[in-house]
Amino acid sequence: MGIRLQRLLALAWALVACGSSGGGSRGYLALPQVAYQGGGLLTAPKIVNVTFSGDPLAPELQTFGESITASAWWNAIRTGYCEGSGGVCVGDGSSSMVELRTAAEVTYTDSAEGGPSTFQQWLASAVSSGQLPSPGPGAISNTVYVVYLPVTTTITIDGVASCSAEGFGGYHNIWQASSSQKVPYGVIAECAPLTPPFPNIATNTLLQDTTIDASHEILEAVTDPNPPTGYALDGTNPDNWGWIDVTGGGEAADMCVDHRSARQSRRRAPR
Repeated sequence: MGIRLQRLLALAWALVACGSSGGGSRGYLALPQVAYQGGGLLTAPKIVNVTFSGDPLAPELQTFGESITASAWWNAIRTGYCEGSGGVCVGDGSSSMVELRTAAEVTYTDSAEGGPSTFQQWLASAVSSGQLPSPGPGAISNTVYVVYLPVTTTITIDGVASCSAEGFGGYHNIWQASSSQKVPYGVIAECAPLTPPFPNIATNTLLQDTTIDASHEILEAVTDPNPPTGYALDGTNPDNWGWIDVTGGGEAADMCVDHRSARQSRRRAPR
C-alpha cells in the first residue's frame, strides 16, 4: 500500500472516529493532546549541531545551528513543556556548531529497538576522541547531538532507509552512553527535496527541507528525550491511534504535520 493511500485511510479513520462521539457541542472528539509521561525533559538543553567535512550546506547550517536557542522560534515552541503542574520546564539552553574535519561514511545503521548501530558506535568514538564535546551530567544528559548527514550518505534505522520513497528525512533517538547515562541525539538526512503534489506550490530548497526536519527533531528531543516517556500522545488510547498513523508519530512536532499533504513529504523513522 502506498504511503499516500495509508495517510488518506488513516485520516479518514480519524475523522470517522471524531464524528462518532456523542461528546462536545457538535458531536466530535476533542483534538488530541500530547501529555507528559513522567520520564523527564531537558530543562537546560545544549544543542550541539554537527556537520561533516565537505558538506556544502555547512556554512548555512552553522548559522542555523548557532542561533537556535537565541531565536524567537525557540522561545515560542518550548513554552509550556513542564514536568507536571509546578514542575521544572524546558529551559533557554544553548546551541553550538561543530564542523568535523572528517567526511561522513557512505552508510550507517541505527536502531530504536536495541539492535546493533554503527551510528552509535561512531558517536561514541567521536566523543571519546574529543571530536565532539562530552555530554553533560545526568541520567539523561541535557546535551543533544544533532548530526547532519550529506546527500552522499544513507542511514538505515531498523530496516528503513533515509531519503528513500518510503523513508525519512530525520529522527531522534537515545544513546546508552554508559551504564548510568543516556544521551539524546538527532539524525538529519539531507534529502533531495520532493516535488509538491500540486503545481502551484513551490519546491523547497535542500536547506529549507533540512532545517525543517532539524527543527522538528530538536523540539521532540528536548520534550521527549527518551521516547515515549516525555511529551507524547498516549499510545494506549484508541482515540489517538488514527492521529498517530496520519502524522507518522505521536510527539509534539508531529502535531504540526501537514495532514492534507500540501507538500510532498517522506514518512519519518520510528522516533
